[in-house]
Amino acid sequence: MGIHRVLVGIIWLICFSSGLSIPDGELDALLREYKARGEQIYKPEVKSFSTRNTWPGGTLPEAHLDTYEVIKYYGYPAERHHVITEDGYILEMHRIPHGKTGPKANNEPGKVVYLQHGLLSSSFDYVANIPENCLGFLLADAGFDVWMGNFRGNTYSKRHANSHITVEKFWDFSWHEIGYYDIPAMIDNILRSTNNSELIYVGHSMGTTTFMTGLSLRPEYNSKVKLFYALAPVARLDGVGGGIGLIAQFSDQLAWIIKNLGFHEWHPSGGFMRLVADTVCTNPATREFCSNALFLITGPSTHINMSRMGIYTNHAPAGSSVKTVHHYGQVAKRHRFAQFDYGKIGNLIKYGSSEPPQYDLSSITVPTILVYGDKDILADPEDVRKHLVGKLQFSAPMEVLDTEWSHVDFVWGINANQLVYKHLIGVN
Repeated sequence: MGIHRVLVGIIWLICFSSGLSIPDGELDALLREYKARGEQIYKPEVKSFSTRNTWPGGTLPEAHLDTYEVIKYYGYPAERHHVITEDGYILEMHRIPHGKTGPKANNEPGKVVYLQHGLLSSSFDYVANIPENCLGFLLADAGFDVWMGNFRGNTYSKRHANSHITVEKFWDFSWHEIGYYDIPAMIDNILRSTNNSELIYVGHSMGTTTFMTGLSLRPEYNSKVKLFYALAPVARLDGVGGGIGLIAQFSDQLAWIIKNLGFHEWHPSGGFMRLVADTVCTNPATREFCSNALFLITGPSTHINMSRMGIYTNHAPAGSSVKTVHHYGQVAKRHRFAQFDYGKIGNLIKYGSSEPPQYDLSSITVPTILVYGDKDILADPEDVRKHLVGKLQFSAPMEVLDTEWSHVDFVWGINANQLVYKHLIGVN
């Protein structure tokens, strides 16, 4: 792999920007208690998808629509919901309550499904292709009530209930806090809204890491999840490859440099990168530049529709904290699925020991299907078999029957419906 690809990937991660959807009336109602105290919402100044400029280059409409708008664009019912976590982060969720062709779920027990995205992604992952190839639409048409979450710090969840929170404090989280606060908050919101006692959870990549983190620390949520469908599950990263594997070895140094430069977020706002997505990434002659940058992070793919590269790169990376990425680097470098490492002194202060505690996977009792691909450089097949199969009490492995299946194929693969999704859709 050439050094130019590594540099392109690093530049892409730091510079790429996505929009933020505008708060609606529901959010205003949700925040009355905060406004009654005279507080305002912490909200970085960024544009929404629908107010972006339309750049030349023949970009398809979905590139400039947010998740809610894409759902409506394809003729499905769509809802926005907002959740406030225990520590004050405001998360936006998107819902497809039923499909166009399939039966309505009607809040039937067992028909509620919660889809959660991976690192630097958003709910858009589950509506990124045409409906016949998208898990969100396929589940809705099969009679499921589909909910899609957005983690703190991404395109849709960059607000906080405390107007006095500093920028540094806002971004002071990793996937540990996401697992402990965000996952339970969104599960509770879904069950309360649908009057159900349990749901099916589908996570991709970091969506699996955070679920395992959350339930290992809050085992009372085991009873609220009927099935954990883990796409490209990530806990240990012993076998991580590609540019991420290289960067992980220097993650501590890179995080120190980035922090001391004053950066806390992985994608500062920048219209230039949107221009690149709308021009370079849509042009057949130049879109390889974009795919090389993307594949440096996710690993190469032979299963995505390259004509939609301009759409994918308008929505991803969707952002997160530097600390979240750094936490993954620690896991890869130290070969431990453990809480954030603050150094020996910092660990003694926070944890009472020189090493951060590891997550106890034996606390997770949810029936789990671990779906992995042979060419996944992030959710390495050997890591899945060695560190998850058997460690999760009620787990079963399922390898995708395609020897070229990679990390991004689980959400963007044009044949994921046949190789992956049909197994989930058949769950009762």
